[in-house]
Amino acid sequence: MSSRPLSVLVILALAAGTSAATLTVDVSRRGLPLEEAAQGRVYLRPLDAQRARDLPQNAYVAWGVAGAPIDVPDGSYDVVVKYVNDRVEHVELIEKLSLRGDVRRSVDFDAPIARLTLHVSHGGEPVPRFEGAYRLYRAGRRGKPVAAKRPGETLTILPGIYDVEVVWRGPHGLERRWLAGYPLRDEHVETVDMRAAEPTIAAY
Repeated sequence: MSSRPLSVLVILALAAGTSAATLTVDVSRRGLPLEEAAQGRVYLRPLDAQRARDLPQNAYVAWGVAGAPIDVPDGSYDVVVKYVNDRVEHVELIEKLSLRGDVRRSVDFDAPIARLTLHVSHGGEPVPRFEGAYRLYRAGRRGKPVAAKRPGETLTILPGIYDVEVVWRGPHGLERRWLAGYPLRDEHVETVDMRAAEPTIAAY
């Protein structure tokens, strides 16, 4: 995430004799530090901006990541704080936050997540990563997948019940297997063997 507009704003503010403020937002999930600072995203917008929670990035006065100071001219702002982890996104809004000097705020997200790492094999031998994929659909709704990854990659998503499509481009063309009604909670590491006519995975 770029913060180039921030320095321009501060330079202009100081040149005009306006004081600069610094905002730092610490972001956590269920009381624990984030795995990466970039999972916490902080956006400041003017009070007269559109009230939607999602705006184009150029509509914000400034932005940054969790724990990193953000410099802006003194004033009041609406602050949008996001927790973004792969396919999981949660948003909190701090309205009309007055910024003078150094200001620090903390936001904790009660955001449940599940992770699936799915390996694909054929007759017990792992398939090349770029020859396969797995896709998740809401259970019983196999139109558009909600997420997709390559074999061996980890997918982070909201807990729930999913239909999992596993595909592999083998020597005889594209092969497909389905795992219907798979419950995703917490951490899952599984393997699907494409040689099995009807693969199954035990519920976690």
